[in-house]
Amino acid sequence: MARPKLVLIWLKRDLRISDHPAFTAAIQTKLPIYAFYLFEPDLLIQPDVDLRHVRFIKESLMSINQYLLSFRAIVHTHTCNAIDFFHQINERYEIQNLFSHQETGNSESYKRDRKVSAFCKDNGIIWKEFKPSYIMRGLKSGRMGWKDKWKSWMQEATSEPEWNLAKERNLFLRSAIPLNLNPEVKLVLNNKFPFKKNQLHNFQIGGLEESENTVASFLGSRYKKYSGCISKPEESRTHCSRLSPYLAFGAISAKQVYQRTYSTRTNLSYSGKKQLDRFLSRLAWRDHMIQKFESECRIEFENFNLAYDTVHHLRKENFIQAWQEGRTGYPLIDASMRCLLSTGYLNFRMRAMLVSFLTMILWQDWRWGVHFLARQFLDYEPGIHYFQFQMQASTVGNHQIRIYNPYKQIMDNDPNCYFIKQWIPELRKTSIPDIHTWGIESPGLFSTKIDYPQPIVDFKTSYNHARDIMFTYQSSPEVQKNLNKIRKMHIVDRRKQSFR
Repeated sequence: MARPKLVLIWLKRDLRISDHPAFTAAIQTKLPIYAFYLFEPDLLIQPDVDLRHVRFIKESLMSINQYLLSFRAIVHTHTCNAIDFFHQINERYEIQNLFSHQETGNSESYKRDRKVSAFCKDNGIIWKEFKPSYIMRGLKSGRMGWKDKWKSWMQEATSEPEWNLAKERNLFLRSAIPLNLNPEVKLVLNNKFPFKKNQLHNFQIGGLEESENTVASFLGSRYKKYSGCISKPEESRTHCSRLSPYLAFGAISAKQVYQRTYSTRTNLSYSGKKQLDRFLSRLAWRDHMIQKFESECRIEFENFNLAYDTVHHLRKENFIQAWQEGRTGYPLIDASMRCLLSTGYLNFRMRAMLVSFLTMILWQDWRWGVHFLARQFLDYEPGIHYFQFQMQASTVGNHQIRIYNPYKQIMDNDPNCYFIKQWIPELRKTSIPDIHTWGIESPGLFSTKIDYPQPIVDFKTSYNHARDIMFTYQSSPEVQKNLNKIRKMHIVDRRKQSFR
């Protein structure tokens, strides 16, 4: 008996229904469609995954399916590794096409994609992956002209699926295809990643409506203080775009954000244009970072500049634990970490400071903290995370060595200690001058005993140690030799400063 024909849509980090070429292409085939998302055990057990990510994905899928109800469409979910899923579906259906988003994930997701690619070739299945932005998979050549190509990509028309056609032809299979799954694996994962609908939490909520509300409020008014608040840990929570998790999981596309921002920019004053120009440059640098990872995905595990392999670190578990728990005795470091643990969000400057503190002041290898922060960032994007982590750890060699002074950062970005007192309740009754000099000077005469630690290390001593070693390395022939190779592959045309 002939197997019925079927087209598959595999959702990954593209959890939306607009500007979605995979949906568009599948509907255009006019064949029966099965859309699905896989909670893959082999990926969920990786050290960069947290409940906050799984919850955001499930909230996003619920939002998608709520919208698709009116079009007689649905995205099904399965707890199953991809290759097992495709084997079972292929036994029952003649799969004509597989459409999906081209994902820049971790090494395990890439290995999975290679297995699926081989399976498709062996079974005559045409797998079409659509680029999420101007990201060239496996690009090994230079980057001249990349900015112009990126801008051209962003200005192209979005891909809007013909949902009414799908409804008229009743294309989507609305009943889930029963699969032979391991119930024990599903039970273990459900216990590890419990999910309750409408559960209250401090994280941004996934979904189409939430992403739309976020971009609308940013372009409506919040952008006006973007530049002035971007480095401030408290004010940035309001005046930065807060779109990063929606971009990371694809609830909205970078192209949609670019075009809406550029359209808004057209009617603004010089001051307003300047604010959005800075935001657009960040949007471009986002893809620039992902392209770096696509070109050299080894940096998930290796130093970007291999000459730093000879830097010696002694692992100190008590240092790492204190950093992870926000108990280092440095108020802004600890407030930043506690805020991140509780909300999944932290502005760029504070993220950079956390990494610099771990790798420079505590002198720990970046690999001993990279997965921990990946689990905490709700907007964790592998293509950005590993390069940014190494840039702040100064293992690239092309940037100014970053050793943030947490005392200076308080004075610059939280001088009244609002952010610190919000996230470190032990210090709420402590005077602002005492917080500014915590661990440097003795508390004031009228200070009471406080259940908050003194600094875990002396900043000046640690700073000098890291500075001397890293500056010596940066100027060494070995670092410079590797740096020449890095520049040829990754540096874009500096003559064109604007990404607009």
